[in-house]
Parts: sequence; structure tokens; C-alpha cells
Amino acid sequence: MSHYKYEAAEAARYITDKLEGRLGVPVFLDSDDLSDLRKLCEQVVQSDVLILLLTKDVLTRPWCLIELYTAVTNRIPIVTVEVEGAFPYDYADAPKFFADLEQQLEIRNRGAAATIREEFPDVTLEQIGQELSSILKVIAKPYDPAGSSNVIDAQLRDIEQAMREKAGQPP
Repeated sequence: MSHYKYEAAEAARYITDKLEGRLGVPVFLDSDDLSDLRKLCEQVVQSDVLILLLTKDVLTRPWCLIELYTAVTNRIPIVTVEVEGAFPYDYADAPKFFADLEQQLEIRNRGAAATIREEFPDVTLEQIGQELSSILKVIAKPYDPAGSSNVIDAQLRDIEQAMREKAGQPP
């Protein structure tokens, strides 16, 4: 599960715990081990599905961008989950953001582009922007942490079903 800790840490932990119970398998939460970016990419490659918690600035985070790029280039299915609340993702902003990813990263998260270039010198930010711009045009599954337990349970069922479909498993 890929997320921006500041904007979605509580949602990420809750969804991870609930999905582990529903699926009966461990769900890797990226913030559990951020010490080695390459090891994080190995976790993505070993995953059946990557869940991206969409929030306002998740795509300005270098680790999240690399996780997504790793998933796309290794054909790992991605399920996007829009976390409703204080940090809404701006779909209208995405084309501008990806069209000039390097400049947009510098404006929105100074040093993020440099981090990506240092850790992955063989990948350009232009490549990352091109790959990711196409995948985020899909409809995200909603998740409202302020919803009733019935609403949250229904949303988790939808997320689980999307994961199973993407991984080629029966619902």
C-alpha cells in the first residue's frame, strides 16, 4: 500500500489491518520500512496488487512515485483508492503535473526530483511522468474514514473486490 504518511497514515493503517483480515494474507504497508528505496521496490515487484491511496500531495513524494513506476513497469496491477476528507486529490491538476513532472516536483516538494535522480539514475522524470499519467485516469474506489461502519465495510469490500479482479482471483 502506497500513501503519503502526512495525509493518509491513519487510513493506510486501518485499511491494511482490515484487508489482512479479509484476505488472510499480509498486506505490505510502505511506511513500515522506508530505510532502503531499492528494498521497497522489491516489495512492490513481489506484490500481487499495489494500492495507491490518492490524496492531495501523494504524487509529490519520491517514494510513492517510484513505487508506482515500479508497479507499472513490472506489470503489477494498481488499485487507486481516493481518501475523502481533508486532503482531496485534484484530478484536474494531474495533466499539468505529469506534463512537466520535474518542474512541478521542484515547486511542490523541493528536493523530490533530486532524490529520485540520485536513487534511480537510469530512470528519467519524463519517463515516470509519461508512464504514470496514463494509469491515474482510472476511476478510484472511494474510502471515507468518517463514514459509518457500514459504509466503511462496503468500501473495503469494493477495494478487496478490485484487488482480487486485478490479481486475477475470484471475488
